[in-house]
Amino acid sequence: MSPKKQEVRLMFFSGFYESIHDSVFDMETEYIMEDYPDKKWDDFRFEYDYAEYCKNYVRAISSETEIDLEFQELISPREYNFTTDRIICYIKPKDVKKLATALNSPTLEKLVKERFTSRDGFISFYSRYVEEWKEKPVKEWDAVELGTLLDAWIIDNGSDLDDLDYAGFEYCSGNGQYVDYKLVENENV
Repeated sequence: MSPKKQEVRLMFFSGFYESIHDSVFDMETEYIMEDYPDKKWDDFRFEYDYAEYCKNYVRAISSETEIDLEFQELISPREYNFTTDRIICYIKPKDVKKLATALNSPTLEKLVKERFTSRDGFISFYSRYVEEWKEKPVKEWDAVELGTLLDAWIIDNGSDLDDLDYAGFEYCSGNGQYVDYKLVENENV
């Protein structure tokens, strides 16, 4: 029996709400409307393929980091008051082993403390102490824990998380069409 893939959350993905990623959909929509100068916004029904965007985003991140990630799902909140979109991927055991080189990294300790210390308006369900995280084997870590380990590994290997998010955006901007549309006939006639 081969070892099981694990889930990892791309913690650095900035989501679609009011972000650079959303601008890809805005630009495509504008280009479509430019092809119909006599039409208004209400004359169209647009469909946005966020999942396809995320698949391309994950491909870009895999290429940039040399970590083999496989898109699993996009989780979008019903409302964006407290959270944003999340990308969950599968990661193979060989790559989890690669990430595990950051287990004793001061970067991991810092990220865990920053992200998971409870404060006013935020109650963490994870320990803020990396030593407590390491009490269980990495193969039992959940998507958030592995996402944090991935971030530490990325930083320790000389990359910036915001730059990596932007690299994913740049790749998606030129590789794919994410907006489909149809013209709506005058429904009042």
